[in-house]
Amino acid sequence: MQRNLEALSASRHDLLVVGGGIAGAWIAWEAALSGLKVALIDKGDFCGATSANSSTILHGGLRYLQQADLPRMRISINERRILLSVAPHLTRPLPCAIPTYRELKHSRTTLRAGLALADCIGFDRNKGLSSSRRLGAGRLLDMDELAIAVPGLERSSVTGGALWCDGQVTAPARLVLAILQSASDKGVALANYVEASAPILTATAHGQSVTGVAARNLLSGQCFQIDARMVVDATGPWAGHLAARVPGVGARHLPPLCGAMNLVVRRPSVDRRSHSQTALGGRMSDGRGGTRFLFGVPWQEHLFLGTRYFAHDGAADRFTVSESDVTELLEWISQAFPNLGIKRADVSHVQAGLLPAERRAPDGEEPTPIRHHRIIEHRETDEVTGLITVITEKLTTARYVAEQVVGRVLSSLRGIGPSGQSARLPVFGGDMDDVSRFVDEAAACPVFANVPQETARGFAAHYGSAFRQVLEHLPESSRQPNEAALLSAGAAYAVRHEMAETLPDVVLRRTYRGGADIPPHTVLGVMARRMGLERGWDDERIAAEIAAVHTPVYMEKG
Repeated sequence: MQRNLEALSASRHDLLVVGGGIAGAWIAWEAALSGLKVALIDKGDFCGATSANSSTILHGGLRYLQQADLPRMRISINERRILLSVAPHLTRPLPCAIPTYRELKHSRTTLRAGLALADCIGFDRNKGLSSSRRLGAGRLLDMDELAIAVPGLERSSVTGGALWCDGQVTAPARLVLAILQSASDKGVALANYVEASAPILTATAHGQSVTGVAARNLLSGQCFQIDARMVVDATGPWAGHLAARVPGVGARHLPPLCGAMNLVVRRPSVDRRSHSQTALGGRMSDGRGGTRFLFGVPWQEHLFLGTRYFAHDGAADRFTVSESDVTELLEWISQAFPNLGIKRADVSHVQAGLLPAERRAPDGEEPTPIRHHRIIEHRETDEVTGLITVITEKLTTARYVAEQVVGRVLSSLRGIGPSGQSARLPVFGGDMDDVSRFVDEAAACPVFANVPQETARGFAAHYGSAFRQVLEHLPESSRQPNEAALLSAGAAYAVRHEMAETLPDVVLRRTYRGGADIPPHTVLGVMARRMGLERGWDDERIAAEIAAVHTPVYMEKG
C-alpha cells in the first residue's frame, strides 16, 4: 500500500471515493471486487476522525426492538456476523450485561421477552462462524451473577440482570487499514493527506455532471486533478460539502451534527478483580424525567465509558471538546457506576467525534444521531449526475451501506446491481480457519520469548496473518525483541507499507497498543527515532512528533 499521487492523476477512474473512514474503505473494497477502477483519498489520515473514535461494539440491534424496527435489527445481526467472519483477527464476541429494575420498561419480564425475541430474529447469527466466534443466547442473571458481570453498580434498586452477546471490533483503525490494504491489493489507488478542494463540473443537456475533483496534496501544497466517471462523498461529518460547492445545490444536503464522546479509563480495581470481558450497562437519569444506559466496554486493561452526545453548531473542522464536557460525562458515569469510583485522573484518553444528527436539538436537550443512513444520488435531487453523497450512522452497518452505494454506482455505469463479494472474502490479515488456534500458535513463536504472552497475543491478533511481515522490520539486534522493539518494527512497517506520515498516525491508528494506551515516553522516543530514520527527521522534528501524540486536536485549549 503506497501513496502514489501519479496513479491518482494519470488516468480516469470509474469511481473516486472521497473519505478514508470505515464507510469509504468498504465502498472502495466492494467497488474493486465488482471490477471497477477505483481511487480513494482522505484529507487527513485514514480513519483519522469519527471512525477511530468508536465505542467498538458491533451492535446486533437489541435496542431496535423498542422502536419495532425489525428490518434494521436484521441488517445489524447479519452485518455483525459478516464482520466476525471476514475480520476474525480484529473482532470477537462481546458479552453485554445490564441490570433489571422493578418498573416494567426495564423489568426482568420485559428483558426476558426481549432476549427471547432477539434470539428468534437472530436465528442465523452464528451461520458459518467458527466455534470461537459463535454468539450465545441471551439469558437473565441473578444478583450474584450480575455483581460479577457488572461491578460498580449500586445494587439496592436492581432485581437482577440480563446478558446477551454482541460483537466487538478490537481496533477500528486497524480494521479500516485492513480493508484499504485489501482494496490496494485489488488495484485501488489510495492516498491520505489529499484534499478534494472542489468538484469538477461539466455542463450537460439536463444539468451538470461531476467528472472528478480538483485536489491538493496537503503535505506539499501541490494541486492536481483526479478524473472519475463517478464520485462518492463518504466523508462522515463533512459529507455534503462537495455537493455544496455545486452552483444551485448549496447546503441543502448538509445534516445537523452532534458530538459524541467516550472516556477511556484504566480498569478500576473493582472491575479488574473480576477480569470481566463483559460490556457493562449502568442506568442514569437523563435530566428530563427519563433514564438511559451508559456502557463500559472492555478493551485490554481499559474501559471505554460513554456515550455522551452534545450539540455542535459550527463547521466540522472546528469541533472541540471542553473540560466541562469531560466533567459532565464523569458525573453521568458516577450515576451509572457509583462504586467504580472513576475520577478525572483515571481518564487516559478522551474519544470524540462528530455524527450526523436526526435534527437540531433544542437547548439543554441531548441530540440523537441519525437512525438510518442516507444515500443521496444528486441526479435525482439536484439534476447533478456523477455524484453520490453518503451519510452513515454506524460502524456495524458500514459494509452494508457500501454494498448499497456500489450497487447504485454499478447501475449508473453498467446497468447491473451489486455482487456483495465483500461479505464473503476475508480482509487483509484475516485469512485463517480458526483465529484462536492461530493466535495461540503465533504467540508461542520463539521471537516473543522476551515479552509477556498478553503482548505476543495482542501483536499477533492485531496484524493477523501478516504479523510475520511486520516482524521482518525488527532491527538486526532484536531477534528476540522487547515491547519497544516490536513497536519500533510496527512503526517502520507503517511508514513503508501503510502510508504513515506522522508519529500520531502510527501510535494512534496503526500499532497494536492503539490510541487508548499511549506507550511510555521512552518507547515513543524509540518509535519516533525509527520513523525519523525512515523520513529523514531531525531532533527538533522528532520532539515535535512526540509532543503531538499527547495533544488531541479536538480538546479546547485553555
